Amino acid sequence: MSEVTIQTIHGTFTGTLTTLPWLNGNQIAMRTNIKDFPVRVIDKSNILGNIPKVPSAIKKITVAGSKGNVYTVSIKSGKGIHCTCPAFTFRHNCKHLGVTA
Repeated sequence: MSEVTIQTIHGTFTGTLTTLPWLNGNQIAMRTNIKDFPVRVIDKSNILGNIPKVPSAIKKITVAGSKGNVYTVSIKSGKGIHCTCPAFTFRHNCKHLGVTA
């Protein structure tokens, strides 16, 4: 993914767009390549001009849980893997991640 520059009401920021599982639909995330500040979250309402397109998940896999629930494992562009199950929410790891191997 190439670098983008976003102008907001708070200033102009440059970085690489990324996805984070905890962002709400009104936010985008940008990797900054700054050691002490690696990711910047920007509220879309603060962006001046066009809102850049955020990369989507590379791969989404639907898996069945042990009690019949259905969960989605997402492998995000760049770094990151996420599962919608409760175990991942609390431990940031779960047995469903094994289906991606």
